[in-house]
Amino acid sequence: MLLSVGRRPQLADLYAEVEQVHGDSFRADWRITELIRHAATCGAPDPDEAL
Repeated sequence: MLLSVGRRPQLADLYAEVEQVHGDSFRADWRITELIRHAATCGAPDPDEAL
């Protein structure tokens, strides 16, 4: 999931917007906004290097 957020940041942002508007979460145990924040700070793999 972290790699997906890195490769498709605009799609991840769209999911975050849908979560906010509808009040739903990406998964029951965490929200996509948390995943986006974690991907930016945890040293997730560089999407260009993971190929």
